[in-house]
Amino acid sequence: MIDEKLLIFGAGSHARKLAVSLCNKGGGVHGFVTTRQSPLHEVDGLPVYTWETIPGHLRGECPIACGIFNRSDAYDKLNEIITANGFRRIIWPWDYYPYLHHDLGWCYWLDPKPRLLPLWEGSEDYHKLISILADSESKQILERVIAFRAGLDIRFASYISSDDQYFNTLSLNALPANRSITFLDVGAYNGDTLESLVNHVHVSNSVLIEPDQTNFKLLIEKLPRLVRQHPGLRPLALPMGAGDLLGSMWLSGEGEAAAVSGGVSADDGASRFTTIAPLDSIMPAETFDFIKVDVEGHDLEVLRGMQSILCRSHAVIAISLYHRPLDLVHLPLAMLELLDSLPYKYFIRQHMYNSFDTVLYAIPVREKS
Repeated sequence: MIDEKLLIFGAGSHARKLAVSLCNKGGGVHGFVTTRQSPLHEVDGLPVYTWETIPGHLRGECPIACGIFNRSDAYDKLNEIITANGFRRIIWPWDYYPYLHHDLGWCYWLDPKPRLLPLWEGSEDYHKLISILADSESKQILERVIAFRAGLDIRFASYISSDDQYFNTLSLNALPANRSITFLDVGAYNGDTLESLVNHVHVSNSVLIEPDQTNFKLLIEKLPRLVRQHPGLRPLALPMGAGDLLGSMWLSGEGEAAAVSGGVSADDGASRFTTIAPLDSIMPAETFDFIKVDVEGHDLEVLRGMQSILCRSHAVIAISLYHRPLDLVHLPLAMLELLDSLPYKYFIRQHMYNSFDTVLYAIPVREKS
């Protein structure tokens, strides 16, 4: 599959990395294909074609690999474009990643060892998760995400839940109605989530955790405006990362994708250093009404380091499930264990294309007064 010469649809960073990886594995690349004419006729020594300018001898039986990997270009729509231009042998990211993952590195939910639904259905973890999900949409999303990532449900690529991300009827209806709420944002990026929340409810204390220096600068630049616009808002921004141990770690990636990288050194492409601490150790008494965790694959360590906060807060919790291939099942079960039998209902919602921005909502069940 990857040892014959092919075209790559896309010419961005993932496509370019894919081209290098394919060549390293003994295959070859005829060139990149873009829907619109690129200002560059060549990228990394390879030609850049449009659908109209692909040489005639490459049409028909030449395989084409999808080098587009993002949340905004749904694969079912890309499939329509590719097939409409006469190509039938399409190699999708879930097809090539198991062979190329050492070269491509971490690619969010792509799995070096894809698991089909029957394999999941034979596991105790899967059945336990199904049993705690509170509605049929959550169960269908779980099943369809697994099928999509194995290449068996490409139509799911365009599926988006009707509920807005983070602040929707599930979460907002579970917040206190008679007072201002408190908010903890782990992975605050540039403050966009807080900015959205204050347009729905009145927020008082908010703690914003963001380890990336560039993102943190954008965050603290935004906060004075939010404070002026929303009296009573008291934000505290901390330039650090969260985890289950105290220490220092390298950061890799940029913008929304900035993430702690374990033992990765600067020589491996991670150029920033940050302090990591368990949030329980720096906030021994604080409680929150809404907790959001979105930390690009380090989510489980964050949750373990804030178990006391989670238990004493009994908060609405929103956690990203798409950063690692096993997060979809393992993070909800970890939450169930960490919350130590506290009464919650669990929901899964899908907020962007291609199984990106899948979110677990843990909604507290409270006694009626």
